[in-house]
Amino acid sequence: MEILFCSHCQQSIPLKDIQSGLAELQRGKYLCATCREIVPADRESPRNRTALVLGILLVGALAVAGYLLLEDELFPARPAEGAAGGPNLESVAGGVARLRADLEALEERTRRRLDQGFRDSAERLARQEAALALAASRLDGLCDQGRAAAATTAELQALRGEIEGLRREVRAVKEALAALRDTLGPLREPAAPRAAAAPDKEPDAPVEPEPEPAEVDRWLARLGDPVVDKRFGAVAALTRFEGSKVDAALIGCLKDGDFFIRRFVAEELGERKTAAALGPLVDALDDEEVSVREAAVVALRKITGKDFGFRSAAAPRERARAAARWREHIAALEKKK
Repeated sequence: MEILFCSHCQQSIPLKDIQSGLAELQRGKYLCATCREIVPADRESPRNRTALVLGILLVGALAVAGYLLLEDELFPARPAEGAAGGPNLESVAGGVARLRADLEALEERTRRRLDQGFRDSAERLARQEAALALAASRLDGLCDQGRAAAATTAELQALRGEIEGLRREVRAVKEALAALRDTLGPLREPAAPRAAAAPDKEPDAPVEPEPEPAEVDRWLARLGDPVVDKRFGAVAALTRFEGSKVDAALIGCLKDGDFFIRRFVAEELGERKTAAALGPLVDALDDEEVSVREAAVVALRKITGKDFGFRSAAAPRERARAAARWREHIAALEKKK
């Protein structure tokens, strides 16, 4: 299969363009559909040559006519010729008139051809402008798609960052739990679950005595340890005990420097349904960590049974409005006491 190339842009020309007339052969050279519109001069070259030849012939005819008219003045000494062989002024004038008529006809044909060429050029220009407008519209659409894809990519990257943060938190929790198991050691189990309902009958096994205050004080003392794992182990150990002293210590841990401890304490206070922790839990709604805020609002719902539309991941202004509703409710509860 023969492959044709454009003589102007050197691009290959599809066979269908040759068959449909979009590409053509000019002066032995192929022009593609685009170059055919850009290079119109080659299409008009035969007409230009015809006009040039006719102009040369017209000039020659005028020169001959002028010579015949001025022959007597230019050559006065030339012997007169007979009537049959001498120049005829009327015939010369007729020839000049015919030449003038031919010149006017040629001018009229040239004018029509130029007008037609101008119209064709205007139509081609209009088609090219329409094609450019369509290409610009498609380019704008592609730009919009690119911007949408870039926004989606940014969202995916942000989501990936959040997932990585959650993975780090999970690893840290696992490490803290492992350290907790090492710290607790042989810590004894409580006699019965803290929130369990009263059994229908007395258990057969003897009830263990309440833990000694010295043991509680030992764990309370570790709450000020600079090592996070030791503080976390102390908090986990204190959750086994009851009493206002333990509750106050846990409430104080809501301001610990480690957000794992703050979140763990908020969840524990919700499970205990500690009413004294309502105010500090409301303050924890402003915590910088979203997981702490979520644990605090869940604890408030468990203690009060209310929900004022607080969302831990909402915008700061929306969180502030919901926290204000929680504070109003807590203030109302305090007035009823």
